[in-house]
Amino acid sequence: MRLKFIFLFLLLNTFAHADEILRPQSHADHPPGLRFEYARKIKGAQVAWANYEALRRDFPEIESLTDLEINRWLETNLSYIGSQQSRLNNIRNTPVPIEGDEVKEAFRPEGWHRSAQLEVRDSQNKKTIGMVDIKGFGYGDHSVDNVDKQRELYRLTFGDFNKINSLRIRDHSDGLMSFGEAIAETTRQMAIQKLFEMKGLPFETVETYAVFRLPFNILKENSQEIPAGFYVRQAHTGRADRLPVPKEIYIDNFGYKQMTDQGTAVDFGGAIITDPLLKENYGAPELANPQSTKPWVWGHEVALAFDRGDTDAVFRHVREMLSPLQTLHQISRHVHDRKKKDKVLRRYLKSLRKSGMSYENIKEKIKEAQNTTRPKIKITSAKNRRSLKELQKDINSEEVGVVNEAIKSLDGFDFDTIEPILNNRRLLDKSPHALTITKLLSEMPEDRALPLLKKIYGAGNRMLRSMVLGALKNKNGPLVLDMIENSLKRNFQTEQESAVTALSSRPEARVLKLIKIALKSPYATVREAGIAALAGHTEDITLPIVKNYVQSYPFSKQAVILLARFKSEESLDILINDYYLKNVMSEFVLESLKNRTDVKSLNFLLDSLTKSIYRTIVLKTLASRSDLSNEQRQKFASDTNLSSEIRYLFYKSLIPLICTAVFQK
Repeated sequence: MRLKFIFLFLLLNTFAHADEILRPQSHADHPPGLRFEYARKIKGAQVAWANYEALRRDFPEIESLTDLEINRWLETNLSYIGSQQSRLNNIRNTPVPIEGDEVKEAFRPEGWHRSAQLEVRDSQNKKTIGMVDIKGFGYGDHSVDNVDKQRELYRLTFGDFNKINSLRIRDHSDGLMSFGEAIAETTRQMAIQKLFEMKGLPFETVETYAVFRLPFNILKENSQEIPAGFYVRQAHTGRADRLPVPKEIYIDNFGYKQMTDQGTAVDFGGAIITDPLLKENYGAPELANPQSTKPWVWGHEVALAFDRGDTDAVFRHVREMLSPLQTLHQISRHVHDRKKKDKVLRRYLKSLRKSGMSYENIKEKIKEAQNTTRPKIKITSAKNRRSLKELQKDINSEEVGVVNEAIKSLDGFDFDTIEPILNNRRLLDKSPHALTITKLLSEMPEDRALPLLKKIYGAGNRMLRSMVLGALKNKNGPLVLDMIENSLKRNFQTEQESAVTALSSRPEARVLKLIKIALKSPYATVREAGIAALAGHTEDITLPIVKNYVQSYPFSKQAVILLARFKSEESLDILINDYYLKNVMSEFVLESLKNRTDVKSLNFLLDSLTKSIYRTIVLKTLASRSDLSNEQRQKFASDTNLSSEIRYLFYKSLIPLICTAVFQK
């Protein structure tokens, strides 16, 4: 028996990062901080695609069910939505069809707003057999303030379509996920998982279980409607960034390569697959904006095809998106080894659970059985002529990773030595190498680095141009501004954002002209970056620009931040009249006044204590004012704690009454 256990341990010790097999079985497995609410039952939710293999593997209790029966099982267990989402009917979404008074417990880790985890029961609905995670679940009880603010903003639009549009185009604020977005994330996750397996990399992904088409739509600009959906995946605990997956597999400039507490890759909404095998189907690496790539565009087209009656559209699309990998995946020697290891580890986990061990103890046992070391490319980094020859040999390699590591190791040599190596068309024309060279050049003297950066910029794609612009932040001269202006005139959001960011802290007169171009961009993020770039200029120059800007775009955090830095009465008047009194971003305006020291803003805050619904925020702001005495600040700080406690108790007593009234209705 002892020999058997030693063999099992040695076999398990060959693991790196395990698949997300140590999922929470119930809410009790989660660390402290898990929030609870009652989700509402919705009528008409439909499974559009399901990963039946993963579902039968992870929930053996439903293993004997047919595919159709699994669809019904999913719909029975998961057709629920956040308790507050229906309050945004006709504001952010078409009406959510609520089915009677039926509710179900939903759980959200701290900081989660549009995702939640639900426990699922067996096919006889007798016992809980595990948990799943749902993205696009809608707002719940812990987002009451957010929903209230959006309802109030909608009320204050008085039917003005421009103002309604400005509310509906705000990113990540409707609590939902589009059906097309869920399809795109599914194809990305499955493709990345297969790439890990084919290349023998020690990484796994949190797998997708299903995609739902919800019985309502999300409202967008000019009352356009797009289908809403659920993205259903394996439940997990913990989140961190910077999983060290090679950029040759995928990049994730928006989500920063998130991982669970098991080190499993998760959340592929912002992932862009860069592997050459999938370039044709995934539109990478040319595009730096995930919403411009083929998975996103095609995902939304497939969603519309499904709505038109093509019920096999999603299944067919997933097969087509993965087709370039299928043959290679089958002959990959890593697949069979990984499956064997996975099977043994799952059997080990099952025995630990049967023994009655707690989730925390099981987690420690699994960690002991995993080898967390990762293979690294060995390249000498000694800075001498002899090692330079070795690096030159590595740079001539056909392996992308080896070449990139060699380029990185050139850091530290004098520029005259490495310039002939870097000035190589083979390197400058190939995106992964050009990106690495760009990073290296960003630290070089501008008079030496600019000619090479210009070459990369001229021959590069959008992503490369954006990287070059990032390297120009600390470099000056007409050539720099020429490249920035050229990118501002291109209608690509990410490239424009990089260009505007490169304008920050530049006092030249020409920079103001370029910022004004940025403020006319159709993209809100570019315009906001343009306002932020004004911070390096004097108030007399920037105030008229900002004053004009807020008339057209009232929802501007950067404008509030900039105005709060100024000391003039006129800047305060804009904050109060164009923001606070119009109830646009009122909470943020109040917070921004903590750094001012003028009498008028202080009197405004003191007056707001009796009139504002944001009393707690006003108190916090006053407690931070440097123009008040220590005794005054301490008093406001103590009042803040009291106000927060009263508010918490008020909501705690009020929410059950509201829910009861709604359910009875």
